[in-house]
Amino acid sequence: MRKEMDELKSAMKDKGRENLDGMIRRTDSAFTTEVLNRPLPPKFRLPQLESYDGSKDPLDHIESFKTLMLLQMTLDEVMCRAFPTTLKEAARVWFNKIPPRTIADFEQLSKGFVRHFIGGQRHKKPTGHLFNIQQAARESLKQYVTQFNKELLQVDEVEDQVILTTFQVGLLLGDFFFSITKSPPKTVAKLLCKAQKYMNVEDAVLAKEMTGKRKKDEGTSNNCDKKKETRSVGQTIGKKKELLDKKPKFTIFTPLIMPME
Repeated sequence: MRKEMDELKSAMKDKGRENLDGMIRRTDSAFTTEVLNRPLPPKFRLPQLESYDGSKDPLDHIESFKTLMLLQMTLDEVMCRAFPTTLKEAARVWFNKIPPRTIADFEQLSKGFVRHFIGGQRHKKPTGHLFNIQQAARESLKQYVTQFNKELLQVDEVEDQVILTTFQVGLLLGDFFFSITKSPPKTVAKLLCKAQKYMNVEDAVLAKEMTGKRKKDEGTSNNCDKKKETRSVGQTIGKKKELLDKKPKFTIFTPLIMPME
C-alpha cells in the first residue's frame, strides 16, 4: 500500500513539474506552440549581426537578418526564434513585452518590429539636396565622386538624368568637365566609367609628382651631406695646420771651437 502511495506521489510530482514547465514556456514565449516545436536544423548557426538597440533603421536590421537567414535556407519558425538573439536594450524590452503565444510567423514578427521602431528610421533627403554637392577648390575628382555617391544614398530614388545633371553642376571647370560637356554620358554607369579613366590619370600624375619630390628631397639631402663632409675636411686640415704652428721651435747656436793647448 505504501509503495502504491509513493508511486502515486511521484507521478503527481512529475505531472506537476511538466505542468510547471509548460506554464513557464507559455508565459515566457511570445511564439506559438508550432513555432516553439520546430526543431533547429543540425548545422544551423545564429547570425553574426550587430545587435539592434532601437536607435537605427529597423528596415536595415530586418533585411540584414533575412539575408543571413536565407543563406542557410532557414525555415520561417526558426527565423522567429533566432531573431530575438539580435536584439538588445530597448529592442529587447519591446520583445519581452509581446503577449505570450501571439507570434505565429516571421512576417507578423517583422511587421510589429518595424512598426514599433519606425521612428529610428533615417529620413530620405529630397532630390534637390544633390544640387548642394560642390567640388571644392583643392578636391580631387576621386574625392568628389566619393562624396557625391555618399550623398546620393541619402536621397529618394532619383532618375539617371537628374543624377547626371546634378553631378555636372557640382564639378569644377577642368578636363573632365569639358569632356562630359562635349560628349554627355547617357547613363550614370557610363558617367562613372568615364570618370574612372580621369581618376586613374589623376592617380598617375600624383604618383609621378611624389616620385619627383622624393628624388628632389634625396638630392637636397645628398648635397647637404657633401657640404657637411667638405666642411668637416676643411676643419680637420685647419686643425692640423694649427697644431703645426703651435709646435715648439728650437734655436740653433753656432758651435764654439775651443783652441786646444
